[in-house]
Amino acid sequence: MTLPEGSIDKLDRYAGAMKTKQASAAAYLLQVKLDDMEREGEIPQKQLAKLTEQDFEQIKDFTSLLLGDHIERNRVSFALLGRLLEVEPERLSELYQLITEGRSKNPTKGKTQK
Repeated sequence: MTLPEGSIDKLDRYAGAMKTKQASAAAYLLQVKLDDMEREGEIPQKQLAKLTEQDFEQIKDFTSLLLGDHIERNRVSFALLGRLLEVEPERLSELYQLITEGRSKNPTKGKTQK
């Protein structure tokens, strides 16, 4: 990678202060900047099996909701989950209601220890 002369000088000074090689300092600084840019939305999110991290979080939240974990119902979008899982949102809502009703009739069953 080619850097402007002023940047090379700064990198040399930084590497010296960190007591590391110039290449290691450059790699570290690049990684930090890329992470910041991804976090700020300047770099598209990595897809997990064609799912964004936001999609994956929805699936995790829905699973937690079904397991009876203390999670707010409004954090889960049955419409989004239906699209992701290729299931009618109404069916997901029915599943949630069925589990909730079963849990209210049998409050001690279905609880897992963490």
